[in-house]
Amino acid sequence: MDLHSLLRHLPLRRFREPPPVVNVLRLAGVIGGLGQFRRGLNLASQARLIERAFKTPRLSAVALAINSPGGSPVQSALIGDRIRALAGEKEVPVIAFAEDVAQGGAEAWTSYFASDGRMFGSEGWVIGQSAITEYAAGMFADTTAHITWTPEVAEVAYYGDMGYTIGTYEFVQGDPEGDFVRSNGNYVTIWRKQDDGSWKVVVDFGD
Repeated sequence: MDLHSLLRHLPLRRFREPPPVVNVLRLAGVIGGLGQFRRGLNLASQARLIERAFKTPRLSAVALAINSPGGSPVQSALIGDRIRALAGEKEVPVIAFAEDVAQGGAEAWTSYFASDGRMFGSEGWVIGQSAITEYAAGMFADTTAHITWTPEVAEVAYYGDMGYTIGTYEFVQGDPEGDFVRSNGNYVTIWRKQDDGSWKVVVDFGD
């Protein structure tokens, strides 16, 4: 009898029915080869890590923490295909928020929010998808600006309908002198499971 089977026989409900789990899969570095003595990200080096992220019992979702300047399109496709295959096989959603927003800008940002979602902006709360889209358009209007997120904690509530992610972010923006200014902070995002099984942001704020 394994540990999870044993806990289900205990009188406490939380041990009999453990809450759902969200795993964080971190992918950092240049994708592909870096030369004779250095290796970047490739499917061979990441396969075991990727598979382990999908093996946890009661897995509710996998959150991707991507910190990469890019690299080999072949290895990118192989890694992406493996993650999608496991997600389909295990029927587990994959959240790659930072990657999608980097590619899609304001529209990609807003697509992750629920219709009644809210985010904390520079002048207070921004509420609803229309207002968030307008606010995000201003954020992404500066082509020198770039933001990355690194989730450190991801958990789902006991009944599997709410969850949160906690992590750090880095915002980089060009200044008039041609230099880049970096600012770092922390964030908390609260997610709610939708009727179609997807997860949407209901509250997002950072320092």
